[in-house]
Order: sequence, then C-alpha cells, then structure tokens
Amino acid sequence: MKILQWLQRKFGEPAPDRFAREPWRYHREATELERQAQAAREAAWRAQGDCRFSEDVYVSPGATVNPRHLVVGARTAVGSETQIGIDLEMGADCTVNAGAVVRGKVRIGDGVRIATGAQVVGFNHCTEDLSKPIYQQPLVSRGIFIGDDVWIGANAVIVDGVTIGSHAIIGAGAIVTRDIPPWTLAAGNPARVISSRMYGRPDKNRQETVEAWHRFGDKVAAEIPGILERSFIDNSFVDFPGDAAKTRPWADAIELATMTGTPMPGYSREQLINILQGFQDPDTGLVPGPYSEDQLSRGGAFVEKMECRHSAYMVMAVGYALECLGSSLKYPVKVAHDLTSADLISHLDTLPWHKHTWSSGAWIDHFASACYFNARYHSLHRDMDDLKSWLRQNVDPGSGMWGTPHQAEDWSQPVNGFYRLTRGAHAQWGWELPFPRQAIDTVLAHAHDQRYFAEGQATACMVLDIIHPLWLCLKQTDHRRPEIEAVAQYWLNDTISRWRSGEGMSFECRPEAVPRLQGTEMWVSIAWYCADILGIVSVKDEYKPKGVHRPETVFL
Repeated sequence: MKILQWLQRKFGEPAPDRFAREPWRYHREATELERQAQAAREAAWRAQGDCRFSEDVYVSPGATVNPRHLVVGARTAVGSETQIGIDLEMGADCTVNAGAVVRGKVRIGDGVRIATGAQVVGFNHCTEDLSKPIYQQPLVSRGIFIGDDVWIGANAVIVDGVTIGSHAIIGAGAIVTRDIPPWTLAAGNPARVISSRMYGRPDKNRQETVEAWHRFGDKVAAEIPGILERSFIDNSFVDFPGDAAKTRPWADAIELATMTGTPMPGYSREQLINILQGFQDPDTGLVPGPYSEDQLSRGGAFVEKMECRHSAYMVMAVGYALECLGSSLKYPVKVAHDLTSADLISHLDTLPWHKHTWSSGAWIDHFASACYFNARYHSLHRDMDDLKSWLRQNVDPGSGMWGTPHQAEDWSQPVNGFYRLTRGAHAQWGWELPFPRQAIDTVLAHAHDQRYFAEGQATACMVLDIIHPLWLCLKQTDHRRPEIEAVAQYWLNDTISRWRSGEGMSFECRPEAVPRLQGTEMWVSIAWYCADILGIVSVKDEYKPKGVHRPETVFL
C-alpha cells in the first residue's frame, strides 16, 4: 500500500498495534502517526468497495475486512483478529472486540458492544437441493438487525434473520436463533429471555408484596367514601373538583363504591338506577348522556352512529355501572342488534387497522358489549359467529395482534387496540385468543418501550393496555410467565406508591397530575390484575374490579 509506505518513510515505522485487544483506547490515546495509518487503511478500503467511515474510527490492521459494503459510525472501534464486512453498517460508539466475527448483511445501531469471540453472521447456506453438496448451493441472507445500546457477550452466536431490540444483553455463549425483545437479558442454547432490564425479576419471597397489597386494599376501602364525597358536587359526580359535569364520573363512582362495599353519597340505589337509565337514547340505545359531550343524530346506520365514540363508550360505562347496581340498560342497543353480517364485515374491513388500531379495536369493544347487553337483558341474541370468524381470519399469526406497528409509534397502537378488542370480545364472550404466545411476545416488547413506560411517563390507559392482555393470555399459556410476573410486580409496587391519601390517584403517573375518579378506578383495577397475575389475591372478591374492568367472563 503506497500510502502506508510513504508514511513509514516520513514518520518511521508505526508502533505495534497497541489497541489490538483494547480497541476502545484508540480514541483517547492514539498518536498522530497511528491516526495517519488508520486514515491510510480507510483510503485503501474505499478504493476497493463501497466504504464510508465517520470521524475517529479505528479498525485494527489485524482485522480481516471485506469492503464490498461497509459503513462505520463515529468513534466505533474494531479490534484485531476480527472479521467484518460484506454488507455491514455500524452506528456510532460501537466496539467489536478481538476475535469477533461480524459479516454478511448486518445492521447495528449506536453504542453496541460485541465481546471477544462473538459471531454475528448475516447469511446462511441453502440446503434444499439434495442433489448438490452444501458448498455448491447458494447463500441466502435475511439479515441481522441490532438496535442501540446492546451488549453481546463473549462467544455468543447470532444467526441470520434475528433482530435484537435496543438495550438488550446477550449472555456469554448464547446461541440466538430468534428475535430478542428490547430491554431484556437473554442467555442459553437456544437463547431465551431470562429477565427484564426494566422490570427485573419477580421477587420469589412474596410476603412483602402480599402485605403491601393488603395494606393498599385496606387503605383504598377506608378512603373511598371520602374520595366519592370529594367528587360529589351540586348533586352530580365530577371527575375531580372543578371539572365539568360528565357522564363517565357517575360510572367510575359506582364502580369504586361496589368494588369496596361503600355506600354512594347523595342518592339511593333506586334513584341512581333511574338517573343512569335516563341517560340512554331510547331510539338507538346509545348513551350520549345529558352533558352535551356528544351529538347523537337520529338517522343513519349503526356504523355511523358508532363513530360517535363517546356515546358508544358510554353504553359500556353506564351499562356496567347499572349492573353494579343490580340493574341494566332500560332499552336494548337496537342499532347493534339490527346490524347485518354483510354490513358488519364491510365495516370491519374498512376500519383503519394499520394506522389507528386503537380506535378500530375500540369499535369492536363497543359493538360486542352492546350485543352482550342486548342478549343478557333484552333477549336479543344476535349470532356472533360473523365477528368471531372475522377476528380469526384477520389476526396476524406472527404478532398475535390485529393491525401492524406504526412507524412512529411501533407497537403502541396494535397493543392498545388488542386490549380494547379482546376485552369486549374474547374476555367478555369467553372466546379463546388465537395466538396467545405471540401476543405475549408483542405486548412484552411494547411494555419495554421507554417512550411510554419510562418513570413518570405512563398513564393508566397505557398500563391497563399491557396488564389486561398479559393477564388474559396467561389463561391459555404459561409462556414467559416469570417476565410477566416481573412486569406485574413492578406496576403493583408503582401503583401502591402513588396513592394520595384522601384524593386517590391521577390518570397520569406524573407527580403533579390531579387525582381523579377515572384514574383512581383504573389504577385500583390495574393493581388487582397485577396481584392476580402474581397469585396473591387470597379472597375471591378482594377489591376485584367491577363494571367495565371486571375480570369475569359473564356471558357465553
């Protein structure tokens, strides 16, 4: 290499490769001569292939480099006796230690550490043609994708086609043959997730958790009367003092009272039933409420009316609240019962599953719940096989979800939509989930997304959207139960810690957020689901959610 020869004549022979076994030292210790030698190597590789190097890159002269396509981010360092290249892109601040192999189609994020002897090989031999020896058959490359801040331990092997989520750790000697979710630690042969970096492992000694759960339940039962009085203003229930009157706080108050055995302030049971039944529109059966929260037209088809989401949701909120009072909606939800199978399937096909899975799942929740109320209380038994069949045919067997991850939000929409859909359909009607193991994998992957579940970031909806699906999936499989229990224990402890004496809980996890009935009802329900996952609910009806978040399959 002429450039290297020129450097040697001008500056003398460079020192032996001081960074062969400790490549990370290059950035702070390299001399000018060593940096010039690195620049010469980069120039030579660029002349041979499609190579791009950012600033302060180090690739040991003892490395074997295939420069067909090589992109190396800033401050990334590669030790000696390594093999890299063919179709490799690495982000900034990565380290490939001595003896590691990173070849084939491989995409690596920022801050990734690959330990000594690890093998990341993004290609494989075809073996289908039995008439030829393997070495004569073509190679196939699906690619390996590694997120940010990943540590791959010594002598680990990552096979072609695997994705490793950001912030994951791969244990030494692991053989990774399938995707590893973010924020998890995987080990073994074949590698499996053994713990969560975010949530840790469940405490094997449950006594402290059991005691904390009981103290929390006792505190909730003791303070709910005062919390209900706090939100009972001008003969109506509000979400929190100073908020406008709405329909939902009536339902939240009744559910909290029923859950804890607390008398409702202001009204007798009979008066409450009359008030709630009066919220319902007799022509459609929907519940727009008396507070101008939603405008409900008199004409049009059911699918159009159900786009008035508040009215549709209040069918559930008011209907379940009336159940808590031992009553029911006064009128059937006629627009649901009258919907033909052809119109139902047509509408399901046109829902925005790929971009707005939450609202799509919510529509099914509304419809299935309306049909439940009709059947149980008004003897209008609609055949639900059309909905059940459509759900079976349209679920993604790879993720267990309906809908696909949105680029900006990843799994947030599908997981949130999964909760709403399965709450109203599968949990309520007693249907089995089609792919519970895959659903668990997807929900756990979403549960580790720091954009939604970092400290102080989550809301009651976000947490319920992961806890209820995990609880429901465990009814069919024990797949990854220890991780699920770790998530449940984390959110149980977190919920207990945020109770505000005499006020309840805010909807958000932010300390400054205002406590309100909705947040209190949702978080107390979440705590029960977490405790039930952990197996520490010792009494059958111990602080069990009532109403919209009840756990029972109440109609088959």
